[in-house]
Amino acid sequence: METVSNNILLLSIKPQFAEKILIGEKTVELRKSFPNKINNGDYLLIYVTSPEKVVKGICVIDSIISKSPESLWNRVKNEIGITKSEYETYYQDCRIAHGIVLKDVELFDKPIKLSELRRIFPNFNPPQTYCYFNMNDFQNSELEYNLNAPTYSY
Repeated sequence: METVSNNILLLSIKPQFAEKILIGEKTVELRKSFPNKINNGDYLLIYVTSPEKVVKGICVIDSIISKSPESLWNRVKNEIGITKSEYETYYQDCRIAHGIVLKDVELFDKPIKLSELRRIFPNFNPPQTYCYFNMNDFQNSELEYNLNAPTYSY
């Protein structure tokens, strides 16, 4: 993967949605709250939640779309991997909906286990939604190897 930025957003994603991202069926990740410390071109690490508890891949943030839920649905409905009913339930009572448009998705040869993340960051707990890192945070770790090693692109 070509280095785009030193900023990294780690997103906690349920296994069924992470899999859709990793096989290319889902190219927009939905969020109720906006991760405000990211920009186009930043990296996004895909942390797959329980029962897997691994970082399985990485991608680049192409853009961020913030609109009313109805407007966002009309823009991304074929790129989010859920039904309209599921979408409406998720954004119920929200005035603004956020979509993170993903590109250059790469699956790691070897997923990074939660235990490895905790070895690098002793106080690390998987976030409910997201957390921020910098590429320098991963120097001399297995994750740095994965960021620079051959991966499977979709």
